[in-house]
Amino acid sequence: MNKLKLLFFSSLFVLTACGASPTGFPSEKTDKPDTFVTTSEQEETENVPINNELPHTPIWDEDFDETCLDSIGVVIPYLENKSYHLSVTTDDYGDPLVQAYVYFDSEDELESSADRYATICEADGYQVTYETMRQFDPTTMSYLEFGLYYADMVIDKKTAVELQFLLGADEKGVDCLGIFGFNFLYFDKNSWPSIFVEDLVGEDIPHLEDPLYTYSAWELHDDALGNYVEIVQYGTEYDDEQRYVELFEEKGYTIDDSEADEYGYFAYSEDNSYCVNFYYDINYYYAMTFYIIKNPNVI
Repeated sequence: MNKLKLLFFSSLFVLTACGASPTGFPSEKTDKPDTFVTTSEQEETENVPINNELPHTPIWDEDFDETCLDSIGVVIPYLENKSYHLSVTTDDYGDPLVQAYVYFDSEDELESSADRYATICEADGYQVTYETMRQFDPTTMSYLEFGLYYADMVIDKKTAVELQFLLGADEKGVDCLGIFGFNFLYFDKNSWPSIFVEDLVGEDIPHLEDPLYTYSAWELHDDALGNYVEIVQYGTEYDDEQRYVELFEEKGYTIDDSEADEYGYFAYSEDNSYCVNFYYDINYYYAMTFYIIKNPNVI
């Protein structure tokens, strides 16, 4: 399952986690939940043990359920609580972002809430993982660390939902568990991810086929470029770069190789509505890499 979005934290998501010593295309797509202050109550580990014996009652309230269903197609798993607040905002891509702030009677309940919620999500069919995240804090000139859970579940043949949750505080400084939910496109890693390209430009692009190829794909965002797609085609070789040049030319694309040594090739669609920047990456992926970018001047 491939994550399309990552909840990284802007000035509206100010970290108060434990500080640590500080240590052409844009970075991975980011979404920014509103006014939530994270803490680092979790111990650093890649896989947190989950207790599958924890009982739970899958009930929020009718308005909560309807809001979740209308926004992301599922009702997020229930966690017993003192109170909660749910809101829905729109991310940089125009997609709904569900934000739930869950409050508890005691400090002990709060501190264990993320672990307990991970257990509940796994019992409800989500694939749960845990990461220790780091973000630079310019006010202290140091890195802040905090624990972040991911819970993913496929909804249908092309859509999945991801929940990201962590301990923190709301805009009033009240400690709580923050749960952030959104949809992302799902695809089989053994098949060319046509859905990403078609979702962006309305058609697929030419591509080589081989049963040994595997794929990664991301829908990303940049303030200058807007939404764009990155695809990595594993199992390819350096010579496939020239095969792709010939394939795009055969399909009527215009090839610009003026900066091939530095940036790779650019293949422009016949109607000039988008271009494909492609090259064999010998520094990181060791595979063919594609960036599909819409022309902002063509509607």
